[in-house]
Amino acid sequence: MNIKRTSDYGMFKTHPENRKINSAHVDRIKISLSKKSLMKDLPILVARDGRTIIDGQHRLEAARQLQYPVYYAVAEDATPEDVGLINSVAKQWAQSDYFEHYCVKKLPSYLRLRDFMRTHGLTLAWAVKILAKTTMANQAVVNAGIYEGFTRGTWTYPENDFAAHQWIENYEKFKSAAGCDAASVANALVTMSRNPSFSWERLLSKVSEFSGKVRPTGKAPTDVVMLEEIYNYHMKPAQRVYFSRHK
Repeated sequence: MNIKRTSDYGMFKTHPENRKINSAHVDRIKISLSKKSLMKDLPILVARDGRTIIDGQHRLEAARQLQYPVYYAVAEDATPEDVGLINSVAKQWAQSDYFEHYCVKKLPSYLRLRDFMRTHGLTLAWAVKILAKTTMANQAVVNAGIYEGFTRGTWTYPENDFAAHQWIENYEKFKSAAGCDAASVANALVTMSRNPSFSWERLLSKVSEFSGKVRPTGKAPTDVVMLEEIYNYHMKPAQRVYFSRHK
């Protein structure tokens, strides 16, 4: 492949099927290029017209902003119409990529999230889920907005995260008492604890007596049923609470 070099950024053109320029992605590339420029090893790919970008519009923009020379190669067999095909198999940014990017930019909400994760040893997905489901009152809002604005840098950390910290402390007690740390059980407990009638004290007491009954199924809905039976064990009908169904 013949790799060419230019500083004429205007010679290139995008195609309607090119992905929209993501400023966060451009900033991330700029940070990488400022440490070590690998533009020659990762040239921009253009169609056989020599101008239409097939892959690399973010690298081009990063180079333009840094005033770095651009390295590009012509894909002799590719036409501008192949842009959609190339983009369909291109790697998309994951939530973790955006998270790292906005931490580098020192956005307060993302830095607080990082501190929360480090304090409790949580993954990004689990931290965001716990924060959302312990601080949002409406389930519909939770389902629709758990990552609302996350990729745009507008996600906001809850003003009061006490409930999230408390939930994790109680879950640690549960793990110790039940001898269980299955993801499906944790998700089941998230569902159960959102019910106003749920009591961690009652559950922990029951689990301490019948820890052998905590047998994860690998599916949160069925684990809710399993934990529900433990929660209601030897309770009078009027004192029973059903989290999986209405009774």
